[in-house]
Amino acid sequence: MDLLKTILLYLTMVFVSSVQSAPEPSLMPSTPTPAPTQAVATATPTPPPTPTPTPVPSPNITPNTDYRTVKVGDKGNDVKMMQRRLAELGYYTGVVDGVFGNQTRRAVERFQYYQGLDVDGIAGKRTLTVLYESTEVIYAPVDVTPTPSPRATPRPSPALTTPPATHTPAPTFVPAPTATPTGTVSVPPTVPPSATPTAAPTATASEPATATPAPVTDTPAPTDTVAPPSDTPTAEPTPSEAPAVPEPILTQDFVLAGATEPLTLLPADGSPLPEGEVPEVLHPLQVGTVSYVPLLEILRNAGIALVPGTDGERQEVAFSLLSDLYQLSYVVDNEGNVTDLQVMKNLAPQVMTSREAALYGGVFYLPTATATELTQVTFVPDEAATRITVTLPAVPES
Repeated sequence: MDLLKTILLYLTMVFVSSVQSAPEPSLMPSTPTPAPTQAVATATPTPPPTPTPTPVPSPNITPNTDYRTVKVGDKGNDVKMMQRRLAELGYYTGVVDGVFGNQTRRAVERFQYYQGLDVDGIAGKRTLTVLYESTEVIYAPVDVTPTPSPRATPRPSPALTTPPATHTPAPTFVPAPTATPTGTVSVPPTVPPSATPTAAPTATASEPATATPAPVTDTPAPTDTVAPPSDTPTAEPTPSEAPAVPEPILTQDFVLAGATEPLTLLPADGSPLPEGEVPEVLHPLQVGTVSYVPLLEILRNAGIALVPGTDGERQEVAFSLLSDLYQLSYVVDNEGNVTDLQVMKNLAPQVMTSREAALYGGVFYLPTATATELTQVTFVPDEAATRITVTLPAVPES
């Protein structure tokens, strides 16, 4: 029993001493537990990729050697026709003026890129062949503006207000009086009463001696300057050359090959002439040194149907020879002159040596060489040069 008490007493003493020797909890250092860090990823919006157009393979087409290469600086109907075609395909948005400038060059380059051609900005025979004759020509794509993606709105930075600039008035300078030019007689400010003032242009001897002198001015008196004679003779103006006036050659007429009756002017609607009216004989036209022929009226006499039409200000006539379809169009200006002549054969533009034409008495005329070049119709005068035989192209023998 005494042993058990002794053990309990011993344990009590040990417990009390351990409690007294332990430090207070408030005096012990506390180790802060780090708070978990939450990683916030800032999402940067990625703009949608811009689609890059893929050019088509180079077209397999044989260049037409009849086309004339045009480039920057060229002018004429060939350039105007190319601009009109590029505008139809959506590559050219400028004015169709027949001038090959930088805007036309950029349109040609863009057309070449989308057709798979060499991009050099020069409309060569291959480029023009694809432009006019290719059945797989690609229209200009429509540029689509991508929708802007949402972005974080940046915080506005404080604006710095610049103090207004103080305007300092510029000093005013009083101009000094201009000195009297050399050679100018100045009137003295004081004129004796007995003297007649000479500065006033209206002074007369009858004026009183106390007349007020005219005010003195600094303007120099006009000096009569005589130019010295020049040894260089004055060139007389060269009179400008007057435009050639079309004149009919009344001593010549036309006849179809194998016929004897001269060709006449027929009604455009194909109706017969009124009874008793004498038909008007067709004659060639002389413009300067070039002879012109009424090609359309000759074809009408040969029984070929002509289909007229209009496209805005352009006059159009369509007809067929053998298996070829022709479309002829032109513009008549305010003075009655034919301009911007264009000819299509089987929907292909024709390259012509000359694009001159004329209207006389309402009849359309072409230079003889141009008419033969386009349609292969020949015009052969006889030995007396009074009758011209017209021969139409014949069907080739198989």
